[in-house]
Amino acid sequence: MDVFGGFHRSGDSGGNQQKARELDRSGLTQLENGNLRQAKTDLQKAVGLAPEDAVIRGHLAQAQLELGEVNDAYKEVQQAIKSSPLNADLHYMCGQVLEAMERANEAAQEYTQAANLDSTKAQGLAALAGLELRRNNVAAADSYVRKALERDGNDVQAWAELAGIRRKQGDVPGAIQALEWVVAKRPNNLDDRFQLGQLFEDKGDLDTAIQHLLKAHTAAPQDREILFAFGRTLMKRGRKAEALDYYDKVLKKAPAGEKFYLEMELTKLKSQYADALPASSANPWLDVLKARGSGHADEAAAPARPVGAPLSPPMPSTPPSFAPPAFAGSAPQTASAFATAAPQAPRPPLAGATGAGVGAPSAATDPKKSPAISQLEAEVARDPNNAKLRRDLSLEYLKAGRFADAKEQNQKAEEIAARRK
Repeated sequence: MDVFGGFHRSGDSGGNQQKARELDRSGLTQLENGNLRQAKTDLQKAVGLAPEDAVIRGHLAQAQLELGEVNDAYKEVQQAIKSSPLNADLHYMCGQVLEAMERANEAAQEYTQAANLDSTKAQGLAALAGLELRRNNVAAADSYVRKALERDGNDVQAWAELAGIRRKQGDVPGAIQALEWVVAKRPNNLDDRFQLGQLFEDKGDLDTAIQHLLKAHTAAPQDREILFAFGRTLMKRGRKAEALDYYDKVLKKAPAGEKFYLEMELTKLKSQYADALPASSANPWLDVLKARGSGHADEAAAPARPVGAPLSPPMPSTPPSFAPPAFAGSAPQTASAFATAAPQAPRPPLAGATGAGVGAPSAATDPKKSPAISQLEAEVARDPNNAKLRRDLSLEYLKAGRFADAKEQNQKAEEIAARRK
């Protein structure tokens, strides 16, 4: 998607420039198809043939940002700005790169520059709205998004930011209305689908939430946050066996440093549904729950709509009617592949403060100790540098609901294992 069409190009009309533009088009096609490394390769070759062409440098920076190569992207976009210092799109792109580098104040300056250089475009103001929203400055975000929509009432990213603002303000129906229109305009945007699914979960419309989260999961099957949200929504809907399968996938995909915290959180959640666990599992944390028995009755649930069922009602084809009267509609603008996403909802908080020493019960712990805990505590006392013993003790603490103690033992086991590597 060429979002840099107005950038300065060099005046060279010779063979090199022509071949550079062909490589540029090829790189853009690869970028749109998700073939990021091939896109980067084509665009690097194009830059080599036409180093003064700011369009091509802008596209290369875009590919590098997609790949997470933020330092290289920053270098390229800065070089492009030298060729075309008054181009608003380049400053907007620079702001996107700086945000990825966690340099929010500098990003805000670039977005402001973009907004000031071209008073017809809403992208800089929409980006400022998103930036302020992530800083939790809801009033400032609302002010920016109103100004953005006054410039261009059809700016898709401005409507996406408005949805995030409405959600923060507690207006879930208003947020859904705005984001449904956004999804109709860019149906393949993963973040939009994910946010819309969570909004319907907030509203309590779990079937529609599942539809959108399924589409997000299909587009990004490795995304653990989507897996977690999908599993949580299925659990609320009463589809427990499916939910547990998704939670198991979350654990398998988690980096080693995060596994225990996820295990602890998911174990607490799944402990309500031990009767729904599969008959056998390769995951020991699921086995923990089976060992705790089935003392929890299933809640009643209405028949669930099949996962593949179509959504209804249809998405609106025009901006929602709740738009402020001053937000005049104009021709939609092409959105950048790096347009700021609506804010992500936080993962459920992890419970448990730092535990005391081995065997010291946490505040929420049953004072009784199982024979297995007593035996393992004695063995750990005799052999404190045995990582396996500490993991076993952590597992027993987890069975007993002693999450702080389980966390402490798991951390010590990890420290011992790390010293032996």
